[in-house]
Amino acid sequence: MKKFADRLIKWGIKEGRTTLPWKDKINGSYDPYKIWVSEMMLQQTRLSAVLPKFNQFIRIFPNVEKLANSTLEDVIQVWAGLGYYRRARNLHEGAKIIVNERGKIFPKNAADWKKIPGIGMSTSAAISSFVNGERVALLDANVCRVLCRRYCLENTNSRVKEKEQLMHLATNLLPKKKSEMAQYSQYIMDLGAIVCKASKPACYKCPVSEDCKSFNSEAVNLYPKKLKLTRREKQITWILTIDRDLILLERQNKEELWKSLLVPATELKMKGNSPLPRKKFLGSYQIKVSNCDLTVNVWKRDCIFDTLKLTTHHRIVNKIMISKVPVPRLLEKVLKDFDFCSNSS
Repeated sequence: MKKFADRLIKWGIKEGRTTLPWKDKINGSYDPYKIWVSEMMLQQTRLSAVLPKFNQFIRIFPNVEKLANSTLEDVIQVWAGLGYYRRARNLHEGAKIIVNERGKIFPKNAADWKKIPGIGMSTSAAISSFVNGERVALLDANVCRVLCRRYCLENTNSRVKEKEQLMHLATNLLPKKKSEMAQYSQYIMDLGAIVCKASKPACYKCPVSEDCKSFNSEAVNLYPKKLKLTRREKQITWILTIDRDLILLERQNKEELWKSLLVPATELKMKGNSPLPRKKFLGSYQIKVSNCDLTVNVWKRDCIFDTLKLTTHHRIVNKIMISKVPVPRLLEKVLKDFDFCSNSS
């Protein structure tokens, strides 16, 4: 029987995702900048959502120097829609480090990549195996699922000992040749995404099912053990302060959710300490974020901005510019639902 890596690579050449835009080679090598951007975007985000956003991002920030010299607001604006905005901040910060501290020299191994903000064990391994041909195993969700089924592990990848076990098994499967590492890393992720899926795995299409323990024992769906996540509930309030075609926003810096984006301004005061105009309840929105069920209660307050005590952290935005500034998608939906164009209260 051929080795796992040989069978996987042979399958991947025919069935794997071989046309990804960040996999265009220049002089026989991958562009480390494009690989880095793509791997950051793919953290907790589906490929279908990343593809159009990646092309837009590279068009606006074609190289690490352009990214480093851009403002965070510009980066967040282009990132809008992918969620998990910490990744955008980490990319921006990482670009500055690579340009200003590393002389535009990208890391040469996984250990060095982990020094860049937002890059952990799996992401560093993926980037370095693609860019540097380093013989290092990655452990994203797809790969973990493949390994758990292959070895009948109920592994939840939550404890240090479990991660060490998976890393040991993953490393043993790697090809010996450095020249095969880029293909291997891509195709083992593809195997988990295309064949060894979380539900309804297509085992009859699997190139390595012959020695898969869970397949041979007809127990594929038992692995890995499915954990039921405990979701918490949270409520927040947005008050839309409107002056004709203008809305008053501020940058979110208090918490990770929507951090660095513009959200409805809070803690407003009138000049002369007059009372603020009465607000009107518009409705509630329920969305799922991470492990939280979030309810956003939305109110509206019509106000003449000249009567408010505005500070440097406030941002007045015209309705026609909402799509041009970094705001949460939810805010765009709210403004559309309640017709921001209307002057009625």
